[in-house]
Amino acid sequence: MSGVLVRSRSSMGTQRDSPGRWRRVLALSLMAVIAATANAQAAPFGPAEETAWLEAETYWLRAPTGCATIDRETVPPGSLDWIEAGQVGISGRATQTTRGAPFKEDCVIRIVEGLDPLSLCFVVRHEYGHLLGYGHDDPELANLPPCVAPPPPPFDDSAIARRQAWQEWRETRSWCREARGPFRAKCWRQLRRERARLVALY
Repeated sequence: MSGVLVRSRSSMGTQRDSPGRWRRVLALSLMAVIAATANAQAAPFGPAEETAWLEAETYWLRAPTGCATIDRETVPPGSLDWIEAGQVGISGRATQTTRGAPFKEDCVIRIVEGLDPLSLCFVVRHEYGHLLGYGHDDPELANLPPCVAPPPPPFDDSAIARRQAWQEWRETRSWCREARGPFRAKCWRQLRRERARLVALY
């Protein structure tokens, strides 16, 4: 089990610990607690997260080559928060690799459950950028565009047209039933032809 080694005053002589050092120790300890909590509650990506992952791959057009492995996990809301640092409502976290590094590392991306599709798309796209080595100060990540909903499918009015055509056919049939004389036979012939056309069309 890894931990933070804190030397006692006797082992350091009269050297005084700086406040900055203790802040770093506290930060590392809290991050370890967050990671341990998320590990205990993590589950593999579901279909929605996998879809968002594919979208992120399409957006960035390259794989996270700095990662030897990538664990893609979902966690309950709140499990990624770091309240002591004011980081509340965190939707995702991921390993930030070092671009151009000669080594690879084991990476993880965690996304909270229950995000709507557009938010999920953006969060996964953002965290994918960290896996590529981009930080929040890099323009590629700072100027990341939001995800947009796909355009709706074109309106299909064929069902409406079919209902209207058959309604007109039924009205014509009622009119033919009331017809008299030679026109009656002509009306029924035209009605049969129209019916055959509608059957072939719809």
